[in-house]
Amino acid sequence: TYITSALVIPVQLVIGVVIVYRLIGFAFVAGLVVIFLIIGLNSVLTKFDAKINDSLYTATDERIKVTNEVFGNIKLIKMSAWEEFFFKVMEARRQIELKYLRSSFLIYGCFNFLSYWTPMAIITAVFGYYTFLDQLLTPKQTFAIISTFVILNQAIICIPNTISKLIQMNISMRRIPHVLCVCLLYTSPSPRDS
Repeated sequence: TYITSALVIPVQLVIGVVIVYRLIGFAFVAGLVVIFLIIGLNSVLTKFDAKINDSLYTATDERIKVTNEVFGNIKLIKMSAWEEFFFKVMEARRQIELKYLRSSFLIYGCFNFLSYWTPMAIITAVFGYYTFLDQLLTPKQTFAIISTFVILNQAIICIPNTISKLIQMNISMRRIPHVLCVCLLYTSPSPRDS
């Protein structure tokens, strides 16, 4: 569904801009300026999100690797009384992972703030610029513009989730060949191979 959203959202935005242009003319440029500013902020956040998600997945892999080693050697660890040492190692790995997870949630919160703030900022900019041009806003125009932005609001709200999911998909797609290669190293030949 996120790939579909990535294709549909731009079409919805273009149609919305055309409708607003037909209603109030050149004053729609103020809304475009806000949209491009938000797209710029989203692209900066997207780059940070990609780096943080990549680091998060690497930290998660490290923590899981250490945890699996501890569980695989639990008898030796218990007999040697190394529980506290390995608990500290596992906890250190978890703290690194949590640091990246906090950063990821912070960026996700910024995405959501921008997505909910954007429609109001666009409407304010369009109406403000239209009245700045000494044009008279009629109730018919106001209602039509607000209705258009209410319809576009869902598309604008979906932008951060779509971007975030596409980033996660991209990182996962890059990691799959590595995981498959590691799995192939540890598989034993089947009796049919002999």
